[in-house]
Amino acid sequence: MTSVFRYTFYLIILLLSLLSVLIKCIAINDPFLGAHLFRQLQTLSTIEAYTLDGIHLLKPRTNYVGYPGYLLLELPIFQVAMTWLSDISSYPPLVCTRIANIIIGLLTGGVVFLLSRKFTDRSSAAIAAIVYLFTPLNMMYHWSTLIDPSAVLFSVTATYSYIQLQHGHRRSYLFLFLFLATSLLTVVIKPLYYLPVAALVPIFLISEYLDNEKKNWALRVKETLRKRIGILASIALSGIVMTAWLKISSDYSSAQSVTSHLGWDTLTNPGWYVTILLRYFFYIQTPVGLLFVMILLFHLPKSKSHRIFIWVFIALPFVYYLTFANINYPHDYYSLILPPYSSFAVGYGCFVFLNECKSAKNRFILHSLICAIICMASIFLYLTNYWLSPNVENRYRKIAKEMLPVLETNEYAWVLTDRNGDFQTNEYLAESRRDMIQAKLGTLNTEALREKTRPVYAPAILYAMNRQYGEMWWYDKNPPIDQLNSKKEEYEGNLRYVIFYMATNQKDIVAEMNQGSLIYQSNDFLVFDLRG
Repeated sequence: MTSVFRYTFYLIILLLSLLSVLIKCIAINDPFLGAHLFRQLQTLSTIEAYTLDGIHLLKPRTNYVGYPGYLLLELPIFQVAMTWLSDISSYPPLVCTRIANIIIGLLTGGVVFLLSRKFTDRSSAAIAAIVYLFTPLNMMYHWSTLIDPSAVLFSVTATYSYIQLQHGHRRSYLFLFLFLATSLLTVVIKPLYYLPVAALVPIFLISEYLDNEKKNWALRVKETLRKRIGILASIALSGIVMTAWLKISSDYSSAQSVTSHLGWDTLTNPGWYVTILLRYFFYIQTPVGLLFVMILLFHLPKSKSHRIFIWVFIALPFVYYLTFANINYPHDYYSLILPPYSSFAVGYGCFVFLNECKSAKNRFILHSLICAIICMASIFLYLTNYWLSPNVENRYRKIAKEMLPVLETNEYAWVLTDRNGDFQTNEYLAESRRDMIQAKLGTLNTEALREKTRPVYAPAILYAMNRQYGEMWWYDKNPPIDQLNSKKEEYEGNLRYVIFYMATNQKDIVAEMNQGSLIYQSNDFLVFDLRG
């Protein structure tokens, strides 16, 4: 009878995994559906440029940073891989990228299972993996076009490899190679995501040093270093590569550098603390999952090494948010590195809780019930945080439908947008849950909202305009037509279109424009072709 309950539980795990995939496959071929479209369409534009123009590794073209439009914030390994996948499969880059990220999410869930299995039983590790797959933040971004899911996979694999080395796995040379490879991939794709490994290694080295019974401190240091020389060499090499890469990326990028958004200024803003707490409790955790984390805190294991891992994983969100305060405030997807470790803590809490159940039958029934409750809570939070956000007409689809027959693809455009155009108030809330909450609480009035946020974003509007490259400028009263000549010089003759979007004084603009030909006019658009 026990085996029946065991197999039923694992069948439920399999079905839940498939459900997580099906949810993430909804509207998989719609480029204008998804969280943080700004970054998603920016990344997608690079993949499509590689597909059309060929791969130039250190010159990834991005659609919203003007001319020539190179933005090298990360080594574009993921973008290159998606280009190859699209070429091999003959599927559009959008579909290939989203399917690949869903698979990467499943693989990361598998690593979370292996990681948890080192500390708990197989059933609790399976719960940790399901918690990871259904984390609201993962459900929002595992079907995105972002590089982040792959960076998370590499970082979590580096963590797992380190744990295997820490426990003296008999095939340590294989795990050392895996640790080095995934560490290097993490630091060149997303250096921030290397923090869990960077935190674990020194903590364990200090612990080993303190536990060494040799009285002479020099011998204690020597013994500690001798045992971990491979790990230390890997960490040192990763640090050198990361430093070199930050310098290279800053030199090659025609836009901002990797480190331009770092800092701690936002810590003086009370809104930062509210945003981060809500993000942790409702994006990364669920109230149900948090209950098992609290159980774990009150029933820590006796093993010192296990306690160290648990404390590091539980404390990681607070350390991560404080270390990278500025960059995490506006970007919720930067928190994707945290769910693997919070899921581990939930799984371990379930393990502690279920150890009180003497009957194997009751254990598997409780396992199944816990999985079902956590998944329902996660789906509810996912729907609340994303799908049930302000019901806004998707302007990008409307723009794409209107502009497809007007503009040639992959040209350079200068889009001048009237800040006083016909934008509804709730359109300013569509991209930012933080602003939506503040508006509902009454702490952000309409005037401040219009000044602070945007109803449309450059990468998305340029992509909707039949995949243009260039810039979008906002103006208050009069469009900066007098700057057109300097803009043409800046683009070295490659500027093709000047587009006025939501202009409130179209007649004046038509009279003032003395370059190019007016090829299209509607209530929303004026399009001038400079080659006409």
